[in-house]
Amino acid sequence: MRSGMSMKRARKSGPSGKSNEDAPLTPFGQVLPSMPLWQEAVGDRDASAFKTWSMTAHFNQNELLEHPKFGRGVVVFVQGPRIEVLFQDGKKMLGHSA
Repeated sequence: MRSGMSMKRARKSGPSGKSNEDAPLTPFGQVLPSMPLWQEAVGDRDASAFKTWSMTAHFNQNELLEHPKFGRGVVVFVQGPRIEVLFQDGKKMLGHSA
């Protein structure tokens, strides 16, 4: 006979011990590392800190880039040939050279 105990799955928690159930996800369904706010990441950085975006350039997470249409942004996630970039107007998915 079963007892009245529930077999709920334990919530996964991050390093702080808090649940990451409501953590922001990438379009790939993975939990984002603490995503920087655009102003903190890009803010008043000198123009020389930004790499010009092109499909043939390679980008890494947290790298600053400048896009001809979307402006300045920071790479928040990289997976193969796709990068997720946080621009002032929001996140965009772009391609790059993996």
